[in-house]
Amino acid sequence: MAALKQHPMDADLQEVGCSTLLNLAMDPNNKVAIVKVDGIAVIFAALKLHPTHVGVQENGCGVLGRLSHHNYEYQVTIVKAGRIKLLVSGLKLHEMHTGVSLKCCLALSYFAKSTLWPPCNTILS
Repeated sequence: MAALKQHPMDADLQEVGCSTLLNLAMDPNNKVAIVKVDGIAVIFAALKLHPTHVGVQENGCGVLGRLSHHNYEYQVTIVKAGRIKLLVSGLKLHEMHTGVSLKCCLALSYFAKSTLWPPCNTILS
């Protein structure tokens, strides 16, 4: 996480870092650790700084999806930060890229299944 925070403009490093977090987020204990070290903000910074980088978008959206899956608390954190729009932006910008589209849609589907969806609708409008 330190490398991601220290080198935010290095798109390749952000891609590899998000890919690593994606793998680590398979384990529930790692999800907690990622969030504790401000991982959600770091991932969103990468998505915002590198909107055209397919690898950053695919892996970043993938991590957010894994963190949000069956975790209302992390969903609330993401919605309150107004970050749903970044997921939608990534989807729109890379709609022809299967990996990005899949990961963005999957992440968004976790919000659609939760009670957070009505607030998400206001954020998206």
